[in-house]
Amino acid sequence: MKNTESSRSVKSNPGGESKESKNEKILIVDDEPAFVEALRRTLEAKSYQVMSTSSKSLAQEMMKAEPDLVVLGTLAPAGEAFSLYQWLGHSPSVPSGK
Repeated sequence: MKNTESSRSVKSNPGGESKESKNEKILIVDDEPAFVEALRRTLEAKSYQVMSTSSKSLAQEMMKAEPDLVVLGTLAPAGEAFSLYQWLGHSPSVPSGK
């Protein structure tokens, strides 16, 4: 008797990841539009769901979507990125060890 689970395999792309298996959400927080757009295109080509912002307050709001990864770059004014980093570390709404 053939196992039906194994017969429903998903074709993998050359990188070894299944296009259908990626549900990971990535939040990019940076105020450099060219960097954000280049990273967005690269990640979306790998089938990641990408959100982005250049605002600390919007990034805090976007955390409700529970991204799997946050890429934190630079933010103006100086100190905003560090402030967001501290908030991420202390926020009870941010899941840790995901």
